[in-house]
Amino acid sequence: MFCRSGEDLKGIEWQAQYFAGCLLMPQYILAELKKGRDLSKWHHLYKMAEELGVTISNLTHRLQDLGWIQLGDRSRQIYLPEAAPG
Repeated sequence: MFCRSGEDLKGIEWQAQYFAGCLLMPQYILAELKKGRDLSKWHHLYKMAEELGVTISNLTHRLQDLGWIQLGDRSRQIYLPEAAPG
């Protein structure tokens, strides 16, 4: 029997989620999907998530990991890197 603490499982879960995001949403596919879209508009992001078959949360986390968007604290505001609040 192999035992792990709850903290270890949280780390493993984060790694699994990150890997799944990279696998389901590789950068080259996202680059194609974002053509002609404004990543600061929620309806564009929801359409991309639908096309990829992922949740909006998974998509926004992946886009943030890539540095393509930033989400405002406690708001639904989306910032593009050049327009991100300082």
